[in-house]
Amino acid sequence: MQRLLVALLAAFDAAIAAAVGLVVLLAPLTLLWTLAFGITADWGALWPLTGTLWEPGHGVPLAVTIPDELLVALAIPSEAASFAVSITPLAFLLFTLLFAARSGSRAASAGAWLLGSLSGTVVFAAISTGVALTLTGTGTAGDPFVVGDRARTLKADGTDRIVLLANVTVQAPATGTASNTASATAR
Repeated sequence: MQRLLVALLAAFDAAIAAAVGLVVLLAPLTLLWTLAFGITADWGALWPLTGTLWEPGHGVPLAVTIPDELLVALAIPSEAASFAVSITPLAFLLFTLLFAARSGSRAASAGAWLLGSLSGTVVFAAISTGVALTLTGTGTAGDPFVVGDRARTLKADGTDRIVLLANVTVQAPATGTASNTASATAR
């Protein structure tokens, strides 16, 4: 095989691995999102959730900050208000490693293992960086979720709901309720 073809196939394998990993999360989340919030839900908040859940599967720690109101309500010490979840869900990592091994063996049999490995690594890193850069904001009026070129904020009257899984910070007194069952629900 020609070196250019090896590099292109390795890049294509890396892109497919990233896309399939994201779709494996996005498909059931879309179904759950539709069942929980209906067809008129704010679909812009689904992508940050998908990307936030995809990243720990590739070794990115998830930073969690518990709001002060929740600390008081649950009698949690203030030292435990902020922590990182760094346990990697191995299914995503294993899937990515299987794609990388298949691509690497193809490149090695063609005699261009270094070029194939570099090509796949660069493409997967670029896709991972793209996913990370699209996950901005905390959902507040001062720092909205930004998906593409559209910002999402919550209505002040409390009719909008959003489930925050990471970097949860309440900067103003909460007007609704908050609960902590592996995620924080704020209104």
